[in-house]
Amino acid sequence: MGDRFDDYVEAAEERERLEKLLAIDRVEAAANAAWRIAADLSIEEVAKERITLTSEDVREHLAEHYPDVSTRKMRAMGPVMQRAFRAGMLEPIGYVEYRRGRHQAPTRLWRSRVHDNEEA
Repeated sequence: MGDRFDDYVEAAEERERLEKLLAIDRVEAAANAAWRIAADLSIEEVAKERITLTSEDVREHLAEHYPDVSTRKMRAMGPVMQRAFRAGMLEPIGYVEYRRGRHQAPTRLWRSRVHDNEEA
């Protein structure tokens, strides 16, 4: 009986993982294409300047350097950060305290793998 239960738990975990991936894909697909490009560029630019960064740092860079580009839902930043992680530009190293406007949610802290200066 244990094997059947383990199979059930494993199938439920896989279904949950796939549902999460589909949700991420839907969020990213709904984002403005120009915004996605600007977000990708911003991640690369911030990651080259800083050893550690958050999505908030990227949002600030976007607002400063690409003020005319926007998207309806800022949660689209999550899939963009994940894409940078999969591309090898970033690695997760923990969380930082929430900032104003984040509804007390922790913010992922990333280490840049492409920064220009080890002393930055």
